[in-house]
Amino acid sequence: MKTNVNDETHSIISYGSKTYRASINQSWNRCLGYGLSNQDKPYSSAVSPEGMTRLLDDYQDVLEVSNKYIKTLFSTIGKKDAIIGISSKDGVILHIEGNNTKLEELGYLIGHIHLESHMGTNAIGTSIATGKPIIIWGEEHFLEDLRGWVGFGAPIYIFQDSPDAFLFAVIPIKNACRAHMPVLMMGADSIGRQLRFINDKEQLMDIQERMQDARNSILEMASVITHEIRNSLTNISAYIQLLQLDKSINSFRGDKILKEIARINRLLDDFRLLSRQQRENIHDHLLNEILLSVVDVMRAKAQLRNIELIFSPYKDEIYIRADRNGLYHVFINLLEN
Repeated sequence: MKTNVNDETHSIISYGSKTYRASINQSWNRCLGYGLSNQDKPYSSAVSPEGMTRLLDDYQDVLEVSNKYIKTLFSTIGKKDAIIGISSKDGVILHIEGNNTKLEELGYLIGHIHLESHMGTNAIGTSIATGKPIIIWGEEHFLEDLRGWVGFGAPIYIFQDSPDAFLFAVIPIKNACRAHMPVLMMGADSIGRQLRFINDKEQLMDIQERMQDARNSILEMASVITHEIRNSLTNISAYIQLLQLDKSINSFRGDKILKEIARINRLLDDFRLLSRQQRENIHDHLLNEILLSVVDVMRAKAQLRNIELIFSPYKDEIYIRADRNGLYHVFINLLEN
């Protein structure tokens, strides 16, 4: 049989590149290893409906992008009785443009698997086996039933070193032209580049969203910290003034401390305004809790001015939907004024 293989491959149409001839020889040898003979009928098994549904879902982006390219290619190189389509990386036909009853009888149907082990040397299966573009011209097909056709296969590379899908065309030998191959290869390359662009764009958007979430979290935490620092500084300022009244601290040094505290408060106000512009922390807050925290902070200042603060909480739980820090400062300003 090996002699038959060599005779067949030397008698086929001659190509300018010996690579094609070597690829066909290697494919025929693989077919012999599968136990096929030239007279066997093409046999393409089909995936289950459930398996096909999963495949179509997995290849949704590929199909959406490749659809317009396939239509363009079909209008460019498609002839009467020709088909152009796309298959999965495992040889399952996912889409076909054009129709031909004879090719349907040979197994060119959506959901059918085209591998060398069942279809012999063919555009999809042989391109899968080599990972390279391939032309199968007439007599190069291992199975005699396919020899009236020319098959073109081009791998689509998206994310990996191995192909993710395959673009293929099957054209009657009388209408086929070798110039169809570079056109098909350019289509496969364009599909791969657009899918990589889409993937990169989605990754960038995901990174941007995560960065925005992190930024918002940092600003929210900074706002909380600013709030707590202001509370402490308000108490410190009040007690410094009490110590000045009691002559427990030098008045000049006390004023220096109060000026620094005022400067820090201005910086905190600026930062609070910045964080509020970025994101307000709008939630439901218990009014009694906010009022109690305000009274605790203002108690020292009130004592400094001989004012008694009396807090009478509401008996009912009253919630206010607002920015907690903003609401807190509203009550602070009311008491101070």
